[in-house]
Amino acid sequence: MKNLSAQQKMWWALVALGVAFAPVVIDYAGVMVALPTIQKSLSLTHNEMHWVVDAYLLSLTCFVVLAGKLGSYFSPRNLFLSGMLLFSVTSVCCAVAQTPMMLLLSRFCQGLAGAMVVSMQGLLLLQIFPENLLGRANGIRVMIACTFMMLSPLLGGFFSEYLSWRYIFWLNLPITAFGFYLGWRLFPDKKPKITSMSIDFLGFFLSTIVVVSLTVGVMQSIDWGWASLRTVTMFVMAVVCAYLFIFVEKRQKNPFIDISILKQTNFRAANLLILSVRTISIMGVFIAVFFQLAWGRSPFVAGLMMLPATLGVVLMGPVAGVMVDYLGPRKTLTVSSVFVIIGTSGIMVGALLHHYAIMVPFMFINAAGTSTIVSNAAIISLTYVNETQRPTASGVSSFVRQFGALVGMTMFSTVISHMTLRHSYTIAFVTAVSIAAMTSFFVLFCATRLSKERVHVN
Repeated sequence: MKNLSAQQKMWWALVALGVAFAPVVIDYAGVMVALPTIQKSLSLTHNEMHWVVDAYLLSLTCFVVLAGKLGSYFSPRNLFLSGMLLFSVTSVCCAVAQTPMMLLLSRFCQGLAGAMVVSMQGLLLLQIFPENLLGRANGIRVMIACTFMMLSPLLGGFFSEYLSWRYIFWLNLPITAFGFYLGWRLFPDKKPKITSMSIDFLGFFLSTIVVVSLTVGVMQSIDWGWASLRTVTMFVMAVVCAYLFIFVEKRQKNPFIDISILKQTNFRAANLLILSVRTISIMGVFIAVFFQLAWGRSPFVAGLMMLPATLGVVLMGPVAGVMVDYLGPRKTLTVSSVFVIIGTSGIMVGALLHHYAIMVPFMFINAAGTSTIVSNAAIISLTYVNETQRPTASGVSSFVRQFGALVGMTMFSTVISHMTLRHSYTIAFVTAVSIAAMTSFFVLFCATRLSKERVHVN
């Protein structure tokens, strides 16, 4: 590393960012294929099986904004590397878990580590690359992430079928070790100019209670019942804390999440778009499970059957930015929304008819549409606010993005778990996809509400 030029170190640092992000993707996309195997291994209920993913997303959602704010007071390099170390430790805990509770707690802690890694990626990218190379670097970073996204279902299926699902988590150790070494040697250790910490921890605490209470209330309604005292208590707690959160945040000088920025029409529409499309994108988890539980496919074959969706993500991820340059944000996101409608509807028909050949093109179309929106909407949303508001806007969009994934996982897992009590897994899955198809029309509505201008800065 000492003999590398400054430019070579810069690009090797980008490799470190991509490698470090790989375990975060693998432990989401790879684990989704392994869920039925994990369920059998640890004797999980359907609800507990869904919690394996939900616990990870719940923690990631709760801590991503806080981790991002900490990056304004501490070195992003040190926070990023600390997140990688924690991810390694929690991966070992997941790999050796012998009980459902140990696995779920380890997954929750893994989400915290993932939040530290995800939230620091953008800050480190800005520190490493000059403005004239930032777009190219971000495109390469997206390509690296998409490549791991494509490989993750295959890895998850291979390990589950031929070795053990535990190898999915053991795989994180050499990857994080390599990424940590590169990051430690190449990431700049630039400390922020802000020396006094001013974080609204009360806002963080209240927002966390809201998210956790809602998630637990909906997910556990399967075991507790909708009208049970525990379920009602969770919902009441969420409503009360949501009211307190809004009350507190309006009076804070530096609020944890500045909700007043949502008054801007275009920014609000862009974030509703992010929320709804991230909700739909979670259907990928259940497609992999559907192939195994409804059609009896092995984990590795299920991973192979997911290739049309992962190819849609890989091929459209890098192209999405070019589409915005040529068509503008509104046309790009509107066309992509139509793809999502067509894709989810086709997947529903193929599943109902028990015909994989029908599902193949629609899985690709749906993934292409969702990846185009996900990779562009957050950045586009920042162009609808002035420069001084962009740090706040970025925090809001990060939270909305993770919360959308959590909403999707919670909603679809609850619907499928309730339906499988009385119907086949196919009927349960088709019901969930039909909800996703209806939600995709709201995605289109939000896209058409955006300003026609390419960039609108107040």
